[in-house]
Amino acid sequence: MIWKKILLLTVGIILFSSPVFSQNDLISLELVDSSGNELNNIVALVDSDRVVLVNDGALKFESSVYGKIVEVILDDPNTEIMDYYFNGEIEESMEDIVLFPIAQVRGSVYDSLDNLLGNVDLEFDCNSLSSIDFPRKTDKYGGFSTYVPIGECTILSTNGKFMDKNVFETTQGDSIDIKLILNDKIDSGISFYWVIFILISLFTLYKFKPKKKKIVKKSPTKGKLKAILKTLSDSEKQIMEFIISNGNASTSSKIRHGLKIPKTSLSRTLNKLESKKILTMEREGKLKRVKISDWLLK
Repeated sequence: MIWKKILLLTVGIILFSSPVFSQNDLISLELVDSSGNELNNIVALVDSDRVVLVNDGALKFESSVYGKIVEVILDDPNTEIMDYYFNGEIEESMEDIVLFPIAQVRGSVYDSLDNLLGNVDLEFDCNSLSSIDFPRKTDKYGGFSTYVPIGECTILSTNGKFMDKNVFETTQGDSIDIKLILNDKIDSGISFYWVIFILISLFTLYKFKPKKKKIVKKSPTKGKLKAILKTLSDSEKQIMEFIISNGNASTSSKIRHGLKIPKTSLSRTLNKLESKKILTMEREGKLKRVKISDWLLK
């Protein structure tokens, strides 16, 4: 595994030092994690065929990339496998690419007699923010390999009659081996897709419950703030509710990534709210701190 990392880094340095694009056709997008932290001194693999050594926190593209789906995988040479992942459309309003941390899972599926099972169904239930295209079946040798978002993940496999599942947790840069043995019989009246439906429903309920509790706890129930919210546009109200749910204060970066609002639109809306004296903003280095005006909280 280490030699692969060395090879990837070497190729990245070679390609990085070679002029690939005309400077007039380039756009530059910052690489950040979900918390808005810059990702730097790292190797980027773009669409599986372009390797770039990133040492200024940004990745360059031809301007023709707008409107296209791009896959970006980042590799910290100090870890065993790739570390961050993005798969999505590059929009003209974007100023950065938000990547989420990943781990790698390799696995095999067996029957009760320890025979490998090729082309059997796989289902992954991981972080809902993930944009990874998980494999739907094992290969003809009974194996599979994929990146997964960090945290808890469930893999379920079935051949229609028997099933097995494995629940595991990962941290960034992990490499995990999974063995699934199909020896749990599926009741004839319950299909594989019904099992998946139940799992997804439970997962959705679990995710929804804390979110609901959070909104109830943070949302205003009386006073000036409640009255002000009724006068705001939908975009202004959305931003205000996000700030309220974060303890009446946040940063422009967190708001932008949390609500997925283009930077220019967010800046315009924040300035409107500040001009109405609903919000106050102050800059601390690269961060712009935003909080609800004190007079509304009394």
